[in-house]
Amino acid sequence: MRKKVYQQVAERDDYACRVCGSPAVDVHHIIFRSHGGKDEPDNLICLCRRCHEAAHADERVWRDTFQTMLKEGEK
Repeated sequence: MRKKVYQQVAERDDYACRVCGSPAVDVHHIIFRSHGGKDEPDNLICLCRRCHEAAHADERVWRDTFQTMLKEGEK
């Protein structure tokens, strides 16, 4: 992922996990790269490690939740 895009996403998300508010340590692809997801801000979200692991455990539910959060501009 391009460093510039990572920085843009981190700033947008205030360097915090968009799920629980903890400090973000990962930038997650909402649509996985392996499924055609791009390294673009509208497909990326900041997460803490715990929430990132949960997102990978139940991809479909979290993907829809993250997409809704970004569309509505929630934090």
